[in-house]
Amino acid sequence: MIDRREFLRLTGVSAAGLALSGTLAGCGSATSTPSDAQLLVDESRAALQALLSAQELTALPRYIRGAKAVLIAPELLRGGFILGGRGGNAVMMVRLPDGNWSYPAFYGVGGGTVGLQIGGQVSQLVLTIMTDKGLRAVEQSSFTVGADLSGSLFTLGAGVGASTGLNTNSDMYAFSQNKGLFAGGTLDGTVISEDQGKNDAYYGFGTPARVIFQGGKSNPGADSLRSLLPR
Repeated sequence: MIDRREFLRLTGVSAAGLALSGTLAGCGSATSTPSDAQLLVDESRAALQALLSAQELTALPRYIRGAKAVLIAPELLRGGFILGGRGGNAVMMVRLPDGNWSYPAFYGVGGGTVGLQIGGQVSQLVLTIMTDKGLRAVEQSSFTVGADLSGSLFTLGAGVGASTGLNTNSDMYAFSQNKGLFAGGTLDGTVISEDQGKNDAYYGFGTPARVIFQGGKSNPGADSLRSLLPR
């Protein structure tokens, strides 16, 4: 069995990158501090800004304007040797009845795949949730892509041009500049789980995502992220 150091050497993934994303198959965090949560909010804003500015993702603003919710994973790691996996942290915001965006709730993203793959990739991901059915699925404490909503996800990577019209035939759309990371349905099996530890750290103990999504909690540290989301 390959130990952690050998895995890092073979994949080329730095120890810092692995630590930032958590374990490959892990989701969420048991304990968090307010500064941990704020760092993730700031990183999510930077990732969103980068993807909104990407010339090959000019359709992204239109999909966000039509979305019920948006999930942002600023660093989603995929790497492996024989046994691969994904891991990272994310924030999600829901569109409120007045058209504004809620404050972010925190989620963990993880999952495993088996295959003959050597290498490590880190990518920024924006997931636009277009339907009430998709939103209800993710609002559960744990959601598995490709299982809880079979055939619901469509990937829009590099090459999505300005002429692309808004398509809401799928419940969710994944946007990333790293087309290869998500091509071929490789998000299937990914688990998106509420990170209660970061929610508590950022908003106060006992704050579930549903309360945040109802507009019941706020934190000025996330105002710049919310204002960046197209309305």
